[in-house]
Amino acid sequence: MSHADSLPEATPAVPKLAEALDFRPEELEQNRLGQLSNAQRARLQQRAGCSLIGGTALVLGLSGIGFWMLALGAWLVAGGLFAIAAVLLMLNRAGRATTRTEAATGKVVSLTGEAELEFNDYATPNGRMNEYVVRIKDQAFVVSQEVFAAFEDGDDYTIYYLPAARVLLSAEPATPA
Repeated sequence: MSHADSLPEATPAVPKLAEALDFRPEELEQNRLGQLSNAQRARLQQRAGCSLIGGTALVLGLSGIGFWMLALGAWLVAGGLFAIAAVLLMLNRAGRATTRTEAATGKVVSLTGEAELEFNDYATPNGRMNEYVVRIKDQAFVVSQEVFAAFEDGDDYTIYYLPAARVLLSAEPATPA
């Protein structure tokens, strides 16, 4: 049984959004109150941990190639790789710090407005890359294809998110005023 199965059937969009964004009814209720649930906090901390592992692996890989370039006498290439590794290390650390800080404070922001869905298809050296964007008012979130498909272009939604970390936590169709 998925989390979405336990949501009220007020609208078919709620279970679809809950499944895609992985939230439960009690988490949506806490988000409505401007708070992060304990389960959401735990998922954010796990996400920060995964970011640490992935970021460290990337930096170590670049550094290893940099040392190999040094051994081959390619000083300029090695220096460039070390500089890239240092920048990536700082960006990764800053991103994890932002996520940890927002997870600790637990402050959730809401925004209500019309959803604009944007699909971008980019050519890369390794093929094609798809980017799915959900935009409500002045806020844009790059999301998975599953989350993108849970929204209807032009419909009004209330979204709940962490502003600095740019993490979309939950969403629901907006109720008319």
